[in-house]
Amino acid sequence: MAGVEATFVHRFRPRGVKAEQVERGRVVFGELPRMRWEYSAPEAKTFLFDGIRSFFYVPSDRQVSINTIGDEQKSTYPFLFIGDPAARGRNFRQRDSSRAGILTTRLEPRDRQAQFKEIVLKIDSGSLLRSVEYTDRMGNRTIFEFFAHQKKVLSPETFRFTTPPGVDVVGDRPAP
Repeated sequence: MAGVEATFVHRFRPRGVKAEQVERGRVVFGELPRMRWEYSAPEAKTFLFDGIRSFFYVPSDRQVSINTIGDEQKSTYPFLFIGDPAARGRNFRQRDSSRAGILTTRLEPRDRQAQFKEIVLKIDSGSLLRSVEYTDRMGNRTIFEFFAHQKKVLSPETFRFTTPPGVDVVGDRPAP
């Protein structure tokens, strides 16, 4: 998926709640774990992984959270480890099935105490990611659906975050 930009719909349904939260935006995938998520609705926000750190910026809050991405943090974000075949094989049992040109991969954790109960990936015949769905140990369900994939020329700026003036920084300090 490196060098691909797509529109996404992000759905989240907490356990025991019928209504789901729905957000939309665009994502650019670099060499994992590099990704840039630009949410546009219902609220603008940016979630960026530069390969070393994560940046979470909500303009209306005038705050950016910056954190170093260690192995523990990687294990909490499916998008950071699904692109690593060694980590998938080490940490999950994988079952694949195919139907109507869509490959469905189910990842079940080997560790019963893992954060996720199951992760389901759907990839089309053109090797484009169509959806990622996961359920955490608490029973909360998250679904990302991807549409309108386009090739994207990546520059160093694509995965660089510059803190706007007057914005508070929480967590790690950005590199000079």
